[in-house]
Amino acid sequence: MAQVIQFSNSILTPESIQDNMDKFYNYLIVYKCLKDSSIKVLCRIVSKALLEMNSIFPTITQMEEYMVWVHKQSFTYSYINNIALSLERYAEFLKTPVKFGRKKKTRNVFKDVLTPAEVSIILAFTKTIKEKAILSLLAYSGLRNQEICNLKVEDIDFSNNQLIINLGKGDKNRVVNIDGLCINILYKYLKEYQKPNKEYLFTTIRHNNKYQTYIIRRLVKKVVKRTNIKKRVYPHLFRHSLACHLIENGANIISVQNHLGHSCIETTMKYITANPRRVKLQYQNYVPSYL
Repeated sequence: MAQVIQFSNSILTPESIQDNMDKFYNYLIVYKCLKDSSIKVLCRIVSKALLEMNSIFPTITQMEEYMVWVHKQSFTYSYINNIALSLERYAEFLKTPVKFGRKKKTRNVFKDVLTPAEVSIILAFTKTIKEKAILSLLAYSGLRNQEICNLKVEDIDFSNNQLIINLGKGDKNRVVNIDGLCINILYKYLKEYQKPNKEYLFTTIRHNNKYQTYIIRRLVKKVVKRTNIKKRVYPHLFRHSLACHLIENGANIISVQNHLGHSCIETTMKYITANPRRVKLQYQNYVPSYL
Protein backbone atom coordinates (compact mmCIF):
# COMPACT_ATOMS: atom_id res chain seq x y z
CA MET A 1 0.00 0.00 0.00
CA ALA A 2 1.16 3.52 -0.72
CA GLN A 3 2.51 5.76 2.01
CA VAL A 4 -0.23 7.31 4.18
CA ILE A 5 -0.15 11.08 4.27
CA GLN A 6 -1.37 12.40 7.62
CA PHE A 7 -3.57 15.39 6.75
CA SER A 8 -5.86 14.79 9.75
CA ASN A 9 -5.84 12.89 13.01
CA SER A 10 -8.63 10.45 12.11
CA ILE A 11 -7.79 7.10 10.54
CA LEU A 12 -10.19 5.98 7.84
CA THR A 13 -10.97 2.51 6.62
CA PRO A 14 -12.29 1.42 3.22
CA GLU A 15 -15.61 0.59 4.90
CA SER A 16 -16.08 4.12 6.20
CA ILE A 17 -15.55 5.51 2.68
CA GLN A 18 -17.89 3.13 0.83
CA ASP A 19 -21.15 4.92 1.68
CA ASN A 20 -19.84 8.20 0.37
CA MET A 21 -18.50 6.47 -2.76
CA ASP A 22 -21.99 5.13 -3.46
CA LYS A 23 -23.32 8.71 -3.42
CA PHE A 24 -20.40 9.86 -5.58
CA TYR A 25 -21.14 7.00 -8.00
CA ASN A 26 -24.77 8.13 -8.33
CA TYR A 27 -23.66 11.75 -8.80
CA LEU A 28 -21.40 10.78 -11.72
CA ILE A 29 -24.23 8.85 -13.36
CA VAL A 30 -26.89 11.55 -12.97
CA TYR A 31 -24.86 14.72 -13.51
CA LYS A 32 -21.91 13.59 -15.64
CA CYS A 33 -23.54 10.74 -17.63
CA LEU A 34 -20.34 8.71 -17.50
CA LYS A 35 -19.98 5.06 -18.42
CA ASP A 36 -19.97 2.51 -15.61
CA SER A 37 -16.36 1.54 -16.36
CA SER A 38 -15.22 5.19 -16.17
CA ILE A 39 -17.09 5.76 -12.91
CA LYS A 40 -15.50 2.72 -11.30
CA VAL A 41 -12.02 4.02 -12.19
CA LEU A 42 -12.81 7.46 -10.72
CA CYS A 43 -14.24 5.94 -7.54
CA ARG A 44 -11.24 3.64 -7.12
CA ILE A 45 -8.77 6.52 -7.48
CA VAL A 46 -10.75 8.80 -5.14
CA SER A 47 -11.14 6.04 -2.51
CA LYS A 48 -7.37 5.52 -2.48
CA ALA A 49 -6.74 9.27 -2.27
CA LEU A 50 -9.19 9.71 0.61
CA LEU A 51 -7.49 6.92 2.54
CA GLU A 52 -4.12 8.55 1.99
CA MET A 53 -5.46 11.97 2.98
CA ASN A 54 -7.35 10.48 5.97
CA SER A 55 -10.42 12.54 5.18
CA ILE A 56 -13.75 11.81 3.54
CA PHE A 57 -14.36 15.54 3.03
CA PRO A 58 -10.92 16.98 2.23
CA THR A 59 -10.51 20.72 1.85
CA ILE A 60 -9.06 22.28 -1.28
CA THR A 61 -5.83 22.85 0.65
CA GLN A 62 -5.65 19.17 1.56
CA MET A 63 -6.20 18.16 -2.06
CA GLU A 64 -3.54 20.63 -3.21
CA GLU A 65 -1.05 19.17 -0.71
CA TYR A 66 -1.96 15.70 -1.88
CA MET A 67 -1.35 16.66 -5.52
CA VAL A 68 2.06 18.08 -4.54
CA TRP A 69 2.89 14.68 -3.04
CA VAL A 70 1.58 12.89 -6.16
CA HIS A 71 3.80 14.97 -8.47
CA LYS A 72 6.85 14.02 -6.41
CA GLN A 73 6.23 10.30 -6.94
CA SER A 74 7.44 8.27 -9.89
CA PHE A 75 3.93 7.91 -11.34
CA THR A 76 3.30 8.06 -15.08
CA TYR A 77 1.96 11.29 -16.55
CA SER A 78 -1.39 9.61 -17.33
CA TYR A 79 -1.83 8.31 -13.78
CA ILE A 80 -1.09 11.76 -12.33
CA ASN A 81 -3.62 13.32 -14.71
CA ASN A 82 -6.20 10.68 -13.78
CA ILE A 83 -5.74 11.51 -10.10
CA ALA A 84 -6.16 15.22 -10.85
CA LEU A 85 -9.34 14.58 -12.85
CA SER A 86 -10.77 12.26 -10.19
CA LEU A 87 -10.21 14.76 -7.39
CA GLU A 88 -11.73 17.52 -9.52
CA ARG A 89 -14.87 15.43 -10.01
CA TYR A 90 -15.00 14.66 -6.29
CA ALA A 91 -14.52 18.34 -5.41
CA GLU A 92 -17.48 19.20 -7.66
CA PHE A 93 -19.48 16.54 -5.83
CA LEU A 94 -18.54 18.20 -2.50
CA LYS A 95 -19.54 21.59 -3.99
CA THR A 96 -15.99 22.92 -3.55
CA PRO A 97 -14.87 22.97 -7.23
CA VAL A 98 -11.16 23.13 -8.00
CA LYS A 99 -9.10 22.90 -11.21
CA PHE A 100 -5.65 21.30 -11.19
CA GLY A 101 -2.98 21.62 -13.85
CA ARG A 102 -2.25 18.75 -16.21
CA LYS A 103 1.12 17.14 -16.68
CA LYS A 104 2.13 17.29 -20.34
CA LYS A 105 2.90 14.05 -22.11
CA THR A 106 6.32 13.75 -23.68
CA ARG A 107 5.84 13.15 -27.40
CA ASN A 108 8.12 10.29 -28.34
CA VAL A 109 9.23 9.68 -31.91
CA PHE A 110 8.17 6.25 -33.15
CA LYS A 111 11.47 4.59 -33.99
CA ASP A 112 10.45 0.96 -34.06
CA VAL A 113 7.36 0.88 -36.25
CA LEU A 114 7.10 -2.16 -38.48
CA THR A 115 8.25 -1.83 -42.07
CA PRO A 116 5.88 -3.04 -44.82
CA ALA A 117 8.22 -6.02 -45.33
CA GLU A 118 8.03 -6.95 -41.64
CA VAL A 119 4.23 -6.79 -41.69
CA SER A 120 4.24 -9.09 -44.74
CA ILE A 121 6.56 -11.54 -42.95
CA ILE A 122 4.32 -11.65 -39.86
CA LEU A 123 1.24 -12.34 -41.99
CA ALA A 124 3.13 -15.05 -43.87
CA PHE A 125 3.90 -16.85 -40.60
CA THR A 126 0.26 -17.22 -39.54
CA LYS A 127 -0.78 -20.87 -39.51
CA THR A 128 -4.60 -20.78 -39.42
CA ILE A 129 -7.23 -18.69 -41.18
CA LYS A 130 -8.26 -17.28 -37.77
CA GLU A 131 -4.71 -16.11 -37.05
CA LYS A 132 -4.48 -14.59 -40.52
CA ALA A 133 -7.85 -12.83 -40.16
CA ILE A 134 -6.89 -11.21 -36.84
CA LEU A 135 -3.38 -10.19 -37.93
CA SER A 136 -4.65 -8.91 -41.29
CA LEU A 137 -7.25 -6.78 -39.53
CA LEU A 138 -4.58 -5.30 -37.28
CA ALA A 139 -2.36 -4.58 -40.27
CA TYR A 140 -4.87 -3.21 -42.77
CA SER A 141 -7.43 -1.50 -40.54
CA GLY A 142 -5.30 0.04 -37.81
CA LEU A 143 -8.05 -0.77 -35.32
CA ARG A 144 -7.37 -0.63 -31.61
CA ASN A 145 -7.15 -3.96 -29.84
CA GLN A 146 -10.47 -3.43 -28.03
CA GLU A 147 -12.19 -2.38 -31.26
CA ILE A 148 -11.27 -5.70 -32.87
CA CYS A 149 -12.63 -7.56 -29.84
CA ASN A 150 -15.89 -5.60 -30.16
CA LEU A 151 -16.37 -6.32 -33.88
CA LYS A 152 -19.46 -8.29 -34.84
CA VAL A 153 -20.11 -10.09 -38.11
CA GLU A 154 -22.73 -7.50 -39.07
CA ASP A 155 -20.10 -4.74 -38.77
CA ILE A 156 -18.35 -5.96 -41.95
CA ASP A 157 -19.57 -4.34 -45.16
CA PHE A 158 -18.25 -6.82 -47.75
CA SER A 159 -19.66 -4.92 -50.72
CA ASN A 160 -17.87 -1.65 -49.86
CA ASN A 161 -14.71 -3.03 -48.19
CA GLN A 162 -15.55 -1.24 -44.96
CA LEU A 163 -15.94 -1.85 -41.24
CA ILE A 164 -18.51 -0.13 -39.03
CA ILE A 165 -16.87 0.66 -35.69
CA ASN A 166 -19.57 1.10 -33.06
CA LEU A 167 -18.64 2.94 -29.87
CA GLY A 168 -14.89 3.06 -30.36
CA LYS A 169 -12.65 5.03 -28.03
CA GLY A 170 -14.57 7.98 -26.59
CA ASP A 171 -17.88 6.30 -27.57
CA LYS A 172 -17.44 7.45 -31.17
CA ASN A 173 -18.75 5.58 -34.22
CA ARG A 174 -16.86 5.64 -37.50
CA VAL A 175 -16.45 3.85 -40.83
CA VAL A 176 -13.04 2.30 -41.57
CA ASN A 177 -11.91 1.33 -45.06
CA ILE A 178 -9.90 -1.86 -45.49
CA ASP A 179 -8.11 -3.41 -48.44
CA GLY A 180 -9.87 -5.99 -50.61
CA LEU A 181 -7.18 -8.56 -49.70
CA CYS A 182 -8.19 -8.27 -46.05
CA ILE A 183 -11.89 -8.53 -46.93
CA ASN A 184 -11.16 -11.77 -48.81
CA ILE A 185 -9.39 -13.22 -45.77
CA LEU A 186 -12.35 -12.30 -43.55
CA TYR A 187 -14.69 -13.93 -46.07
CA LYS A 188 -12.64 -17.16 -45.97
CA TYR A 189 -12.55 -17.02 -42.18
CA LEU A 190 -16.35 -16.75 -41.97
CA LYS A 191 -16.73 -19.62 -44.44
CA GLU A 192 -14.82 -21.81 -42.02
CA TYR A 193 -16.24 -20.28 -38.81
CA GLN A 194 -19.87 -19.68 -39.68
CA LYS A 195 -21.44 -17.18 -37.29
CA PRO A 196 -24.77 -15.30 -37.04
CA ASN A 197 -24.67 -11.61 -37.92
CA LYS A 198 -25.20 -10.52 -34.31
CA GLU A 199 -22.32 -12.63 -32.99
CA TYR A 200 -18.84 -11.31 -32.21
CA LEU A 201 -16.39 -11.90 -35.04
CA PHE A 202 -13.76 -13.53 -32.83
CA THR A 203 -14.78 -15.83 -29.99
CA THR A 204 -13.17 -18.58 -27.96
CA ILE A 205 -13.57 -22.14 -29.22
CA ARG A 206 -14.54 -23.79 -25.95
CA HIS A 207 -17.19 -21.39 -24.58
CA ASN A 208 -17.77 -19.11 -27.60
CA ASN A 209 -16.96 -16.09 -25.42
CA LYS A 210 -16.01 -12.73 -26.90
CA TYR A 211 -12.25 -12.30 -27.35
CA GLN A 212 -10.49 -10.22 -24.71
CA THR A 213 -7.58 -7.93 -25.53
CA TYR A 214 -5.03 -10.15 -23.77
CA ILE A 215 -5.87 -13.01 -26.17
CA ILE A 216 -4.93 -10.88 -29.19
CA ARG A 217 -1.74 -9.66 -27.48
CA ARG A 218 -0.80 -13.27 -26.81
CA LEU A 219 -1.56 -14.27 -30.42
CA VAL A 220 0.59 -11.46 -31.84
CA LYS A 221 3.47 -12.49 -29.58
CA LYS A 222 3.11 -16.14 -30.63
CA VAL A 223 3.10 -15.41 -34.38
CA VAL A 224 6.00 -12.93 -34.20
CA LYS A 225 8.04 -15.51 -32.26
CA ARG A 226 7.97 -17.71 -35.37
CA THR A 227 9.73 -15.00 -37.37
CA ASN A 228 13.23 -13.55 -37.06
CA ILE A 229 11.87 -10.08 -36.18
CA LYS A 230 13.58 -8.81 -33.04
CA LYS A 231 11.39 -5.76 -32.41
CA ARG A 232 8.88 -5.73 -29.60
CA VAL A 233 5.63 -6.25 -31.49
CA TYR A 234 2.21 -5.70 -29.90
CA PRO A 235 -1.27 -5.07 -31.38
CA HIS A 236 -1.14 -1.25 -31.19
CA LEU A 237 2.17 -1.23 -33.09
CA PHE A 238 0.27 -2.28 -36.24
CA ARG A 239 -1.86 0.86 -35.83
CA HIS A 240 1.22 3.08 -35.50
CA SER A 241 2.83 1.34 -38.48
CA LEU A 242 -0.21 1.71 -40.75
CA ALA A 243 -0.46 5.42 -39.95
CA CYS A 244 3.22 5.94 -40.80
CA HIS A 245 2.93 3.93 -44.02
CA LEU A 246 -0.19 5.83 -45.15
CA ILE A 247 1.52 9.18 -44.58
CA GLU A 248 4.73 8.00 -46.22
CA ASN A 249 2.73 6.98 -49.29
CA GLY A 250 1.19 10.44 -49.54
CA ALA A 251 -2.11 10.09 -47.64
CA ASN A 252 -3.78 13.33 -46.53
CA ILE A 253 -3.35 13.90 -42.79
CA ILE A 254 -7.12 14.54 -42.37
CA SER A 255 -7.90 11.21 -44.05
CA VAL A 256 -5.51 9.43 -41.70
CA GLN A 257 -7.11 11.21 -38.73
CA ASN A 258 -10.59 10.08 -39.78
CA HIS A 259 -9.41 6.53 -40.44
CA LEU A 260 -7.78 6.20 -37.02
CA GLY A 261 -10.64 7.94 -35.22
CA HIS A 262 -8.51 10.65 -33.56
CA SER A 263 -10.46 13.50 -31.97
CA CYS A 264 -7.57 15.96 -32.34
CA ILE A 265 -5.40 16.49 -35.41
CA GLU A 266 -2.43 16.95 -33.06
CA THR A 267 -2.62 13.24 -32.21
CA THR A 268 -2.31 12.33 -35.88
CA MET A 269 0.45 14.86 -36.50
CA LYS A 270 2.84 12.85 -34.33
CA TYR A 271 3.10 10.37 -37.20
CA ILE A 272 4.64 13.10 -39.33
CA THR A 273 7.37 13.46 -36.72
CA ALA A 274 7.70 9.70 -36.66
CA ASN A 275 8.46 9.67 -40.38
CA PRO A 276 11.76 11.53 -40.88
CA ARG A 277 12.13 10.10 -44.40
CA ARG A 278 8.92 11.79 -45.54
CA VAL A 279 9.91 15.04 -43.83
CA LYS A 280 13.24 14.94 -45.66
CA LEU A 281 11.59 14.25 -49.03
CA GLN A 282 9.10 17.06 -48.48
CA TYR A 283 11.95 19.42 -47.63
CA GLN A 284 13.93 18.42 -50.72
CA ASN A 285 10.88 18.88 -52.95
CA TYR A 286 9.87 22.31 -51.66
CA VAL A 287 13.01 24.03 -50.38
CA PRO A 288 13.64 27.30 -52.29
CA SER A 289 16.79 27.72 -54.38
CA TYR A 290 18.82 30.52 -52.82
CA LEU A 291 22.11 30.00 -54.68
